[in-house]
Amino acid sequence: MIGDRSRFAKDIIAGINRLENETKDNTGLTFVIAVNYGGRDEIRRAAAKLATDAARGALDPDAVTEDVFASYLDTAGIPDPDLLIRTSGELRLSNYLLWQLAYTELYVTDCLWPDFSQEELEKAILQYNKRDRRFGGVVGKETEVHVYHTTDKRNYTGASGSPFCGKGRTDPVWSHSPYFTCGPF
Repeated sequence: MIGDRSRFAKDIIAGINRLENETKDNTGLTFVIAVNYGGRDEIRRAAAKLATDAARGALDPDAVTEDVFASYLDTAGIPDPDLLIRTSGELRLSNYLLWQLAYTELYVTDCLWPDFSQEELEKAILQYNKRDRRFGGVVGKETEVHVYHTTDKRNYTGASGSPFCGKGRTDPVWSHSPYFTCGPF
């Protein structure tokens, strides 16, 4: 179970803990239930635990890596999702697994959750199998970068590292301005 279980009655917490302990050695399927869960709250709780460990000397703050931080999350030891299926056409994460979805492929369908069938699942998997998963990297080709200037409503296009965006430009108006959205699209 992921989520803040501290708000439940002690007998409920004991039941959750017992179920997790009884199934901890099972293999073949990872089944996770999110109860009283929010991604921001999960990150906040992880940061608080990490800070407590650092304050008591159990953790060197300079040794905190992404993997160390992830070990404080509710999903520690569980692989990040490969695919997120978002039903009802919603185009947002809704505060769900904010850390873990960094390189997850998203599939959005207008199908409502109660109507989501095996056929819909197969469509999502078929679409997923067509994707080129790069986990933030680019394999063997230059990335084209599209920039949209929100003030003058103009689009700019160039290769990564070009004057439009990235390492090739140090002018803060272009490379760090909050008025630009910059990235490979």
